[in-house]
Amino acid sequence: MVHIDKLRLGFATNSSSTHSIVLLRKPTADHDVGVIFGWDFFTAGEELTKLLWLSASVRGGAGDDVVARLIPEVADRAHAEVDHQSKLVGFPWTYDGAGVSEDYIKGLVELFRHPRIAVLGGNDNTDVEHPLMQKGSKTVEIKVDTYGMARARYDKKYGFWTLFEGHRGTKLRLRLDPETLAVPIQKATAPELVDLKITDFCDRGCAFCYQGSSKAGNHAPLHRIAALAKALAKLEVFEVAIGGGEPTSHPNFIEVLKAFRDTGIVANFTTANLEWLVQNPLLDDSLYGGIGLSLPQGAGVAQWDALLDKLPATLSDHGRVTLHYVMGLGDRAQF
Repeated sequence: MVHIDKLRLGFATNSSSTHSIVLLRKPTADHDVGVIFGWDFFTAGEELTKLLWLSASVRGGAGDDVVARLIPEVADRAHAEVDHQSKLVGFPWTYDGAGVSEDYIKGLVELFRHPRIAVLGGNDNTDVEHPLMQKGSKTVEIKVDTYGMARARYDKKYGFWTLFEGHRGTKLRLRLDPETLAVPIQKATAPELVDLKITDFCDRGCAFCYQGSSKAGNHAPLHRIAALAKALAKLEVFEVAIGGGEPTSHPNFIEVLKAFRDTGIVANFTTANLEWLVQNPLLDDSLYGGIGLSLPQGAGVAQWDALLDKLPATLSDHGRVTLHYVMGLGDRAQF
């Protein structure tokens, strides 16, 4: 038995500032603030100061014109700076990718206007915490981190944002209303992900198949799939999980992927046809998000081992391929 005291994943780099956005029990005044929000401890509790802190991030991520429109009180104070390690970065884009989502930034501005929201400054080069972050202070840290090139949609009925980054599949749901931050997000007006069966044809004959697909199965017409892609885009669906049957057996499978790509929806698919992936080394990686490989039963796993090494590099990068294995199909040695 080995006791592990601490585990660190990744390399150590330089120290940095650590600014936190928190919801306090009651409003607080400014302390030790200036126009440079750096490593030193500070408390930004007054509305104008909080907006000044936010404007430095918005100015860098969305531009001066957005600051002028959405935070006019501080538009002429371009000299404000936030340490690069603590800025909010990667503001999400609109669902259609037309540009940075100003509605999302409006939500942040309203968040910062709330009297009990504060920005607390400090750094990770000391064990001393900001007094308002100390244990027992009943502060609640608000996570508003965003992801580069994420797209955003707002659910008006249930009052939350969904951010989705389509290359790595990162998805984040959050509220920006301080009064409902702790309310669980359990429902959405429209789906974020849709499971889609494009064919009932499959020649694999897997004993564990719950679809009952066979060689007698039919393929869905391409025009219906393309029409569905457009309909889902109107609902601002982010991704589809394509299955079957065996999806790659569809005679228009590449066109199916293109139909979703062209409407801005990320197409993921599950396949047992590893040979098809190996034979299509130039498959455009903009056509798909993630690929699930359904491993064969029993001794067939060993046959796949050699094929996996032949997958194109674009498929193996960034964890975009996942192996699916039904426990109980083989013995421990085969697994």
